[in-house]
Amino acid sequence: MNTELALWFLPIIISLILLFKIFSGKVIFETNSEYGTHILNIEKSGFYSLWVSDKILTKFTLERHNAQIINEDDNRFFEMFSFFRANTNNGSNGRMQLSSYYLEKGAYKFRIGNESDSRLIIFDKATRKILYSKETDNFEYKIMKTLPEIIFPLCLIGILMPISEIVKILT
Repeated sequence: MNTELALWFLPIIISLILLFKIFSGKVIFETNSEYGTHILNIEKSGFYSLWVSDKILTKFTLERHNAQIINEDDNRFFEMFSFFRANTNNGSNGRMQLSSYYLEKGAYKFRIGNESDSRLIIFDKATRKILYSKETDNFEYKIMKTLPEIIFPLCLIGILMPISEIVKILT
């Protein structure tokens, strides 16, 4: 029984480590929300995530400063949009993952466009300017070497299923 119980803790520990690697990682690029294009050098192929941090984040302020990673070379490039909007909050500031990428070693451009590049419709833009005129748009973008958030549901399964089995063993 003790061996079986110990074996069920292994997937929980692995899932917690993977979950931690979604939310934390080495920051390889950091900039504020000013419009412009920056060179992004990827030293090692792998998964990278685009995070934004500020006090208040809304879709409108993020669309006003539309951030993109652009591949102008023949480097392999794969973007995975954020479905769960993985985020952290320490009470005063928060971070939100905008998207994940698989980038090969090489140079890319990180571009922050203005709201004319936004996907919001004109009526939505006008309405948001009136309703959210006091929002701050002085936030930071970070590109971090992390795991993609698409594995988040797998991590939850890797935690919840063993817990249910552990409860069965203990009862």
